[in-house]
Amino acid sequence: MRGRTLFAILTLAAAALAQPPKFDVVSFKHSGDINTGGRIEGDKTYMHPYRSLRYQGTKLSGDVPLFVYLQYAFPMKPWECDGPDWINNEYYDINAIAPAGTTPEMARSMVQTVLSERLGLKYHYDNRPTSIYALVVDSGGLKLSPGVDKDPDPGRIQMGKFQRKSATLADFAGFLGFYLTNQVFDRTGIPGSFQFDLDWTRETIASMREFGGRGDPAIALRGVKGLGLKLEPRKEPLKFLIVDHVNKEPTAN
Repeated sequence: MRGRTLFAILTLAAAALAQPPKFDVVSFKHSGDINTGGRIEGDKTYMHPYRSLRYQGTKLSGDVPLFVYLQYAFPMKPWECDGPDWINNEYYDINAIAPAGTTPEMARSMVQTVLSERLGLKYHYDNRPTSIYALVVDSGGLKLSPGVDKDPDPGRIQMGKFQRKSATLADFAGFLGFYLTNQVFDRTGIPGSFQFDLDWTRETIASMREFGGRGDPAIALRGVKGLGLKLEPRKEPLKFLIVDHVNKEPTAN
């Protein structure tokens, strides 16, 4: 009898663990596309208002394109997702309350559940040969000073500017990826932190019209060379999230 009772308890525990994590309360609705939901003044149409996706305390809220939910639920770079074009333009409003003690990582899993249950999301991962830049040391050697330990000032990171008293080469590669809108990976093999004082703002602004709103890639290529680094174009297999199916309209709240 005890054996049967223990088996039943273990079965129920296993079933509970198999259940996907869920919010206690969730409102999730399609709020329009990028060109709706704003206001019209004269001959100008103002785009759908963007309300950042935020998890604070036990509350998750936001009004963002579906792609932002995917990027939040399955942490990845913007280029590491392949799905229908409309996921970048269709907005969804969420207001959810999680159980007490829910960590940010648990909240991400809960968003996965929302997308699965409310939009019928189906996906898989695939490794694809992808064009990247590898950040490597140039022939003259690295020309960076060691970083400052426990630096209270995080410095400035924005388009054309990377000023940090303590940052790793992986951090710098991430900045370059944003600047170049392409994957950049630290392949130097050098650990530790370094000081950076880069400001390409003037050159970047001057080149933005010619390069579709971003900086001229040549600016970054020249800039890293001055640090004793270089960017090598390579092909490497990267993991992509492939959206097999997703509905545009969610099931009712």
